[in-house]
Amino acid sequence: MDFSKFYDNIQHDKVVEAIAPKIDEFSLWVLKDVILPSFEVDVSYMSDEEYAGCMTECFNSVEYYETIPDELKTGEKMMRKSVDIGDQVSQNIGVFTPTPIDNYVTIVRGFRKYGRYMDDMNMIHESRDYIEETIEGVCEQADKMGFFINPKKTRICKLSDTFTYLQIKYFLSDTGKVVKRINPKSVTRERRKIKAYKRLLEKGVMTYPQIEQACRSWMGSYARIMSKEQIKNMKALYQELFGKELKWKKGLK
Repeated sequence: MDFSKFYDNIQHDKVVEAIAPKIDEFSLWVLKDVILPSFEVDVSYMSDEEYAGCMTECFNSVEYYETIPDELKTGEKMMRKSVDIGDQVSQNIGVFTPTPIDNYVTIVRGFRKYGRYMDDMNMIHESRDYIEETIEGVCEQADKMGFFINPKKTRICKLSDTFTYLQIKYFLSDTGKVVKRINPKSVTRERRKIKAYKRLLEKGVMTYPQIEQACRSWMGSYARIMSKEQIKNMKALYQELFGKELKWKKGLK
């Protein structure tokens, strides 16, 4: 689900004008200087041609913070594309905003086996036809809200098949046990991020404690469903880049 249209339609001046009379001075400062700026990215370094097409082009935030010097971020051109994926505002919006879609699936369509984490949804039903009809309805609801359901990431399958959800591969063993394994693409993506962290560390954009915490958090979430070889290779890469052992649990060897 793509929230870019939703963010792009937000008119900050009108938001402030409507809310200002109803909140205290400190809350107004938080809104104007903390929350609303999270919806913008300073792209003053772009040419007029690049700026004109920035909303339709892919924006790499890691590359942005790694390569664009602060002196080029003058505030002259702001791109209202989205908030950072790790920003608390982004998380709150991701949880709350699609609630009408949740209501449509659970109330209107009557699904009892339905779940959503941020912009990833799953639903279980014995009828494939009913699921297909529901997906069409979800797409209609999303379109009304300015969202986009990516058909390439939408899949109907049997629970007995191997499928991926939230970057985790699920399949059944011969005994019927549910087995979880991390998606190899997620490991590759994390290795690239660790290498990017090293470059950001050298440029003074990130500190080592920040990098260590980020890597510990990721490994703490996925180590249990990684193979021994994947863990070994990840630790070796970390050691090579930072000269220290990667530990994600106290006393872990």
